[in-house]
Amino acid sequence: IGYDWVLRGDTLRGVGVLCYADDTLVLAQQRTYREAAVLATAGVADVVGRIRRLGLEVALNKSEALYFHAPRKGPPADAHIVVGGVKIDVARSMKYLGLVLDGRWSFRGHFTSLAPKLLKTAAALARLLPNVDGPSASSRRLYTGVVRSMALYGAPVWADALDRHNITLLRRAQRVMAIRAIRGYRTISGEVACVLAGVMPWDLDALS
Repeated sequence: IGYDWVLRGDTLRGVGVLCYADDTLVLAQQRTYREAAVLATAGVADVVGRIRRLGLEVALNKSEALYFHAPRKGPPADAHIVVGGVKIDVARSMKYLGLVLDGRWSFRGHFTSLAPKLLKTAAALARLLPNVDGPSASSRRLYTGVVRSMALYGAPVWADALDRHNITLLRRAQRVMAIRAIRGYRTISGEVACVLAGVMPWDLDALS
């Protein structure tokens, strides 16, 4: 309740503050990088000041900065902001609430890091689902749902950024689970396995 004061207080024009648990995100919107950096510096300093007035401390050395931009309008070299004497570099990507965000909002880094986790989980669960005997069809659907939940985490945020690369990474893990769900062979294509399993491809599921 006390921290709510940090979020509801007046902010500079173009500055927004979001918070989840102990993660506080300061957003600054301007037409150019230079203007955005100046506004972000002032906005972060304001928020940090409020937090400190509550008797709390901010680990500025662990803070991250990211610049969202058009394809050909990236930040300059050595881009950074300075708050409380601490230099915060503007990174190419940052992880926030389980999603890897990048400056172009492509989520390429998110799917690149997610794919190995999906394949590892799918492979582990697949070992529990032999084609001969093994769990029932309902249990197989349950195991498949576990990987699906991991894959579609944050889908409302990244669904519009799906491209061929990201879709391929998603479908690779889904194919493993779909084949096990139908007790099929490794030579079955992912599309056929999904049809026989009665599940929608995860990339289409994310858009629905």
